[in-house]
Amino acid sequence: MEFKLVATKDRLSNVLVGWVRVAVDLVRDFPSLDRSKLAVFATGCAVHISAVLLQFARPARREQMQRWLDELSELANSGDVKIAHSIKNAIESAPEAEVDDSNVPDYMAMRALSVLCYAAQTWAEEDSVKYAQWSAGEAADLMRDIAFTVGSSAPPLEELEITAQRDLLAQLDAASDMSASALLRIAHEAPVVRSSGTAAMEYARVRGWIS
Repeated sequence: MEFKLVATKDRLSNVLVGWVRVAVDLVRDFPSLDRSKLAVFATGCAVHISAVLLQFARPARREQMQRWLDELSELANSGDVKIAHSIKNAIESAPEAEVDDSNVPDYMAMRALSVLCYAAQTWAEEDSVKYAQWSAGEAADLMRDIAFTVGSSAPPLEELEITAQRDLLAQLDAASDMSASALLRIAHEAPVVRSSGTAAMEYARVRGWIS
């Protein structure tokens, strides 16, 4: 699968050339989800990759990355579209958004940030299904690529991510009265979060970024 980074206003969007592998088909499998539930789901995907984002971010940038994660979690409760646009614009203006060199850690941080950006766009843009789907797809793709590079010692990150996505969707589809905060706590406790943080560190070692 080839990534083409598009140098447009939406710089951070990753366009998959040729075909798109859909890990979870929101339209087919979960047609009843409204915008707010789709946005909580997309935010859950951002939570799943949070350890990866913080691992690949430069130390001086980790506080900002955590702030965006926290703001997305707050947004899941408020649904404030203005805040969603503010988060989206801030991420798109981040220095990581300009990176197209896959040989540096900032590139992996950019890919993780795209999941956060898509989560914000699920609130901010008209086609909420599309951005929720992109958030899910990029989270799964990122996990797969980390595991592939680490090799046989890596946990099955893509499977863990898809399982975590389906678990969250099942909660949302059941019209649970759980709050967005409670649902995101479940997302944070998913096995993929801890496993991916450890695997991301090993990925960095394999790439020669840390010793």
